[in-house]
Amino acid sequence: MATQEDDAKPQPPEAGEVGRSPTPPAQQRLPVWLSGMVICQDAFRDDRGRTHLHGVFENLNASGFPVASQFVVWCCARGRGTARLVLKIVDTLEQTIVVTEPLIAEVTPFKAHEFFCGFNLQLAGAGLYRVQAFIDGIPAMEVPLMVRLAPPPGVQPPPGVQPPPPP
Repeated sequence: MATQEDDAKPQPPEAGEVGRSPTPPAQQRLPVWLSGMVICQDAFRDDRGRTHLHGVFENLNASGFPVASQFVVWCCARGRGTARLVLKIVDTLEQTIVVTEPLIAEVTPFKAHEFFCGFNLQLAGAGLYRVQAFIDGIPAMEVPLMVRLAPPPGVQPPPGVQPPPPP
């Protein structure tokens, strides 16, 4: 007869089972997931198959608002299978600025799928904007885009105010 203490002890694998512990559901990965996402000035894949990300940033200094901003969001899907990737940009008030059409990611354990999404947006004011990625409707990753009002070039900020970092 088994007691509650016996049930709590790890049991050896049955005949034919692989002797490994099961992965807890919280640590299991989706069949397709994002391994990386960045905001940059430009991104492309060259003729040798290498990916180039130029001018990676997460801060944008504007001299006034509204400000027009042009950038690329690069992301890389990995895993196994096919999934739909959607990118969404929201402002400080959680208002959606833009949503991409669904992009199809086809990946294998040996082949990732990279996406290069160009944006040309009008940003209304300063604040924390966020680029959000969804895989099959499930939030997958998010990167911040902090937009600040910067003084015009050559103008010193008032005493006691930290100047924004150089671009």
